[in-house]
Amino acid sequence: MVNDVTEQNKSLTWTERKRLALEHIKDMRKESVYVKTADVLHNLTDQIEDIKKDGLDTFKRFNAPKEAQLERYQNLLKEIEKRNDDNPLLPQLRSAVEEFKRLVA
Repeated sequence: MVNDVTEQNKSLTWTERKRLALEHIKDMRKESVYVKTADVLHNLTDQIEDIKKDGLDTFKRFNAPKEAQLERYQNLLKEIEKRNDDNPLLPQLRSAVEEFKRLVA
């Protein structure tokens, strides 16, 4: 499962790595999608806390602007929902994506 949710080629650009990871969700086993959801939720909630603490300066530490990150989180949510809409972490993920959107808008 760890290999299923790990980016395979870190030498690619941020955009390309994230595109490939998003496309890979459709091929993951259900259990791996749960792990992916937990990982996305953890990363997103950490980023939300950083934004609350440091404001939009938080994005100076990342390889992608806030708009690209928001789009990525929205796309991840859509793909995870497609795989299994009964995922118990989906309500939290939806809420976190909405909060992130409010904070970066």
